[in-house]
Amino acid sequence: MLQCIDAPVNIQNKRLLGSGFVWKLWLFSAFFLPLTFMLGCWQLERAEYKQARSLELSRSMSQAPKPLSEVDVPKLFTPYRLQGHYHEQHYLLDNRMRGGRIGYEVLSAFKLDGDNWVLVNRGWVPAAPYRHQLPDIEHVTVQQNLHGYFYRPDGSIPVLKDLQQEVMQPDIRRIQRVVWDAIEAEIPGAMLVRAEFRLSDQGGAGAYRLDWPPLMSDANKHKGYAVQWFAMSGALLLLMIWAIIKHRKELRAQTQTETA
Repeated sequence: MLQCIDAPVNIQNKRLLGSGFVWKLWLFSAFFLPLTFMLGCWQLERAEYKQARSLELSRSMSQAPKPLSEVDVPKLFTPYRLQGHYHEQHYLLDNRMRGGRIGYEVLSAFKLDGDNWVLVNRGWVPAAPYRHQLPDIEHVTVQQNLHGYFYRPDGSIPVLKDLQQEVMQPDIRRIQRVVWDAIEAEIPGAMLVRAEFRLSDQGGAGAYRLDWPPLMSDANKHKGYAVQWFAMSGALLLLMIWAIIKHRKELRAQTQTETA
């Protein structure tokens, strides 16, 4: 008699537990399924932006270099020719990697034929085994004709410590990032533009290793991320459908067993 009374109660409890499980699964899916799908769409948008930006930069960089003296407002990622001479002030941009090696990018103040200055990135040099040892910086004193383009990194570059400059020698500073206010305070004259001028002529005097990283990341990376997010969305949807079908089958089988 007790077993007969307990049977409907057990069935009801199992149904309630199953119903709660289904609702939790639905709530979980209702939150994460749209989220993963939106992240996949966002990655596709980033890929389209990178592709369009890469084409724009390629067209701009393929132009013939223009004399900087003929330009009122220099543009980023556009080839220019500039004439002048290097100043004796140099900066070593720290923690720059090439081919798995740590090193510096050499930034030197460059005075144009006039009153303006630019900050020229002369390329990469390897770091010495010991921190206190500095690379030998070539001091170029004769007038130069440089080819390159203006570059400014996107956003703020994170650093391990809030140390902007280390005075290594009277004419050499080691820096973690370019702080334009500090650099302009040390250079007599007016800075033409707050962007570094990256050399593109490897054979020029005072140039170091100029294999610059790509200006724009590969769009295929974002497409790969989008595929992963969409795969997660699909897997979550299939898991939800499978769990609901399985739970209903189990409830139907239990009901038939208990009522038989």
